[in-house]
Amino acid sequence: MSPRRGPGNPKGVPRRVGDGAWRTAWRLARYRPGLYAVSMALWVAFHALPLGVGLVLQQVFDALAGPRPAAISLAGLLAVLVGVEAARAADSGSPPASGLRHGTTWVPCCG
Repeated sequence: MSPRRGPGNPKGVPRRVGDGAWRTAWRLARYRPGLYAVSMALWVAFHALPLGVGLVLQQVFDALAGPRPAAISLAGLLAVLVGVEAARAADSGSPPASGLRHGTTWVPCCG
């Protein structure tokens, strides 16, 4: 019986059993190496961007704290959390942590 033709197999080429993700990635890299390299570089840059932002923010907060380490109590951390959630609520126009955003409306979570 010959392999069926379809959107994923227009020529009816038999699929080799055991083709894993690494083998498929290697085949894609060999098909268009330049495009694959650009795609990988952009993927790495996209996922590394939060790390760079975090390092910059660390330097900013270290400069604000001065030479002594910051000591924040539990009450201080809770106040920061409440402030952040209030800012998020003011930004979105909806209550914080009350549901999941779906399009432009809020869908109640767990209810």
